[in-house]
Amino acid sequence: MEEFEGNVIEANVLNQISEVGSKKPCKTCKNKGLSGSNVKILTLGFGILFTSCYGIVKIVQDVFHFFTH
Repeated sequence: MEEFEGNVIEANVLNQISEVGSKKPCKTCKNKGLSGSNVKILTLGFGILFTSCYGIVKIVQDVFHFFTH
């Protein structure tokens, strides 16, 4: 038994407390790279972004041509 600030604490209790406070390895944080679904989502996002930018440019051109003719 060990004495800590006037209280008696058993050694196995201290071991349990130190085990609870220790960090465990993260199972989901490993670098797995890009999965197939992530690539599909990125491709779709870039496609939508390009289409929207292209659409805005075409609308501006149409409005410009409407007022210049």
